[in-house]
Amino acid sequence: MKKNTLSNKDRRVFLKSLALMPVAGSFAGSGEARATTGVLAKLVDTTKCIGALRCKSACDSWNRLPAERTTELTGRTFMVVKRISQVRNREKISFLKWQCQHCQNPACARVCPTKAIRKFDQGAVVIVEDKCIACGSCHLACPFDVPKFDFDMGVTRKCHLCFNRYTGLRYHGLKSRTWSKPACVGSCPVSALDFGPREDMIRKARARIRDVGGYLYGVTEAGGTDVLTILREEPGKMGMVAPPAELYYHPAHSFMSDVAKPLIVIALGLSGLTVAGMLAQEIATSLREDSDDDQNDDQKKEG
Repeated sequence: MKKNTLSNKDRRVFLKSLALMPVAGSFAGSGEARATTGVLAKLVDTTKCIGALRCKSACDSWNRLPAERTTELTGRTFMVVKRISQVRNREKISFLKWQCQHCQNPACARVCPTKAIRKFDQGAVVIVEDKCIACGSCHLACPFDVPKFDFDMGVTRKCHLCFNRYTGLRYHGLKSRTWSKPACVGSCPVSALDFGPREDMIRKARARIRDVGGYLYGVTEAGGTDVLTILREEPGKMGMVAPPAELYYHPAHSFMSDVAKPLIVIALGLSGLTVAGMLAQEIATSLREDSDDDQNDDQKKEG
């Protein structure tokens, strides 16, 4: 057998493994958990947060993520707690829990060429990782700079609002058997997090703001989000991004949506043909070598 080529046995195993390769999505339905209808939202109260980081530990534990020491989102850190200060008064410090804001009309889903991003009826914006091709269009379109590339898995990942804890669906094989709030919510030692129907969270937040003052972030930003945050000051005064209610699409977004999508589809088709050609070549080579092996065996027997 020549070097750098598969043996007949290895080739058959390789071809068989391709034939049996699963095509199921990253999440699937299950009737074991009670599904929730209606839009749900997470409320983050920065006037209460003490930066304990228990929310991050709970997120990492539930999603089987490494405990990265970072204050920036990565492909394996779905949420962080940032220390922020007012632009005009640096001595006033707040802690901000930051993750995907789960837009009501997500820009990332609009530009995804493979429709790998889904907005659930309950509010969560989820990346179906089996469909993700890591093209980066979602990262480009996101007004909050959230989706990040996971170099180990080769896909883009982000917070999914723990949808597998209250929809009855699985994510990477994980789901809650009973209805549960997102992992971070129940872990907060000072009750700075809450989760429930979006309108209830808005009413609760406005009542809190009447008591302590501040600003409710997420009602109109980027057209509205399903993560609502109580801030001590307006976003701009705290050094935060404040996207408008009506997002302006950069020409690059339009290019990605109108031009790049068909190009990517064509590229995927060509890559599929290339793989098919490689497989055909491997099969032909396998058959030819099988025939040669049989002839050699016959010659040895005759000898």
